[in-house]
Amino acid sequence: VERSASLHALATLEVERGDLAAAEQWAREAATTRERELGPTDALTIESLAQLAFVQRLRGDLTTAEHTLRDAIRRRESARVASSAEALQLAELLSADSTRRRDAEVLFARVVDGERLAARPNAARLASGLDGLARYLEQRGAHREAEDALTEIVALRERTYGPDHARVSAALAHLGGLQRRNGRLAAAESTYRRMAAIDRDRLGEDHPTYAGTLTALAVVLIERDAFDEADSLLRTAVAIRETRLGGRHVLVAKTLRRHAQLRMRQRRFDAAESMLHRALEIVSAELAPEAADVREMHESLADLYDTWGRASDAEHHRRLADSVPGVTTAVR
Repeated sequence: VERSASLHALATLEVERGDLAAAEQWAREAATTRERELGPTDALTIESLAQLAFVQRLRGDLTTAEHTLRDAIRRRESARVASSAEALQLAELLSADSTRRRDAEVLFARVVDGERLAARPNAARLASGLDGLARYLEQRGAHREAEDALTEIVALRERTYGPDHARVSAALAHLGGLQRRNGRLAAAESTYRRMAAIDRDRLGEDHPTYAGTLTALAVVLIERDAFDEADSLLRTAVAIRETRLGGRHVLVAKTLRRHAQLRMRQRRFDAAESMLHRALEIVSAELAPEAADVREMHESLADLYDTWGRASDAEHHRRLADSVPGVTTAVR
């Protein structure tokens, strides 16, 4: 047992070092040793199989990783032991393949059901299962069910960490984004206001993360035509990020883009143009030419000029956006 534990630890160490071939070798040997010494359905044997599948996934061998995980799940079930951990790992693996979405959704649902029925549910695993399930529910238009899943994550994290924890704020961010995408703007506004209160009290009024929350709230307010408050929040967010991160930071550019969208709604096109050109200058200087943010700024300028009636300028920036070859966010 001690030798197999050492092999398991060696595999973990090699993953941290980046030698995945060695990590797979040690993980496989740990699984073989534990199976021989402890039996095929022992919890430690299955733990090593899950580790082996994790390394196989890191190496890009997804088919083998799936086979290993299904083997681990079968062993758990034959021993009449819950297999939520391996089911979650398999669901996350399958979710990387767009043709296996339904399989992934079924597995996420299985994780959720298993943890809900467990005598001592694993809160982190339940939250991960709910989060994965919510993604697939939204994709197939089950918006109410997706929102219920994300609301459950918020409640779960409140019980686990307390109402003002960073993980609660992160869960609220996902919930608010879903509500906004589905047109539930009043609910999204309420969610983001609560998130802003948590971040302000937790981090302080001059923290860049708080500025991001203010920006998210402002976007919802723009969509609700609450332009004055949105303007105030965006001014504050830009000022925080400029002060704490510097005037050339990419997050400053992102906030300027949102502020420009407000100016467009107000038909203050000159101000929107100035903000977007400054934002484009920042991302062009700070990011690689193929960065997604460079394309995004050109697209925003094209939208501005279309709305403004400047067709040739719109076409110019549309061509520049289309010429961006990739969607990386790599820094230059």
